[in-house]
Amino acid sequence: NLAYWVYYSTDKQHYADNLKLHKKLSQNISFVGGAWKWTGFIPHNRYSIHACKAAIQACIENHIDEITFAAWGDDGAETSLFAILPALFVNANEIYGNHISEKCFEVLTGISLDTFLSIDEVNPCTNDGFTHNNASKYFLYNDLLQGTFDSVAQASMIREIQSVLPKISNKSIESSDLFYYFKTVQTLIEVLELKLNLGNEIYHAYKQNDLQALHKIVNQILPELIKRIETFYNAFKKQWYLENHNQGFEVQAVRLGGLKQRVIDVREQLLAYQKGEVTKIDELEEEHLDFHYFDDSSIERLNYNLWSHIVSTSKL
Repeated sequence: NLAYWVYYSTDKQHYADNLKLHKKLSQNISFVGGAWKWTGFIPHNRYSIHACKAAIQACIENHIDEITFAAWGDDGAETSLFAILPALFVNANEIYGNHISEKCFEVLTGISLDTFLSIDEVNPCTNDGFTHNNASKYFLYNDLLQGTFDSVAQASMIREIQSVLPKISNKSIESSDLFYYFKTVQTLIEVLELKLNLGNEIYHAYKQNDLQALHKIVNQILPELIKRIETFYNAFKKQWYLENHNQGFEVQAVRLGGLKQRVIDVREQLLAYQKGEVTKIDELEEEHLDFHYFDDSSIERLNYNLWSHIVSTSKL
């Protein structure tokens, strides 16, 4: 059996053409598509649905009778195992002729399909379902002083991800067995609404010597951010221990514990500067350059999933 796998296209003809090429090698062909849960804490259900629908149609027309959906866990396996239920439900329904209504999904999970799909939007600019990024991961770990990803951060994104909160906060979700995962998502949003654009705010306040803005950052925003990181950590830890073996969480403890400690250190540096104990902050003296690790660094399509590269430009 020869497996043709691809996760990155929503074009039916792309799949059809490649299936025909594979059939030149063997008539015993299977297909492997992707239920995207491998780029951080948030799934890409809508993109998975669009991509797999195109693939399924091509498989049916080309008489491929074995289809698998891969659900990898690259660089930390942060996304819940159950976060991709919408993609699995819709794609299975597509395979078997779309005879099941969306209401069945709600009966099975206790959560409506639309509510579940709204989680995708914690990665901004993805609600069309045809684009994907993992901004929620790199903005979570983006260093507040080095500003590697600051050039792609926009204040409008905060409102976009905040709009997800009311969609995933209701009594019906609280009674679902999957409520713990929605709690992880909720607490992640609450971290991101403070942190996403904070690097830019710190940089501009420093460059403009805006001591009032720095005072607010030091005394209000950063202490609250530390509390929210702790809350997110505890929610995510509960998710991990419910779904996985304990092994692997030590990686998350190092990452999120390091994030919290780094925020504490940044606050101490800014406080020392505010008090006049130091005359400069080295990282903020440097010109912050635009993010350009890839030729296409548009936020809509920017996936950057390696924690060790996100967290610092130095070698880890």
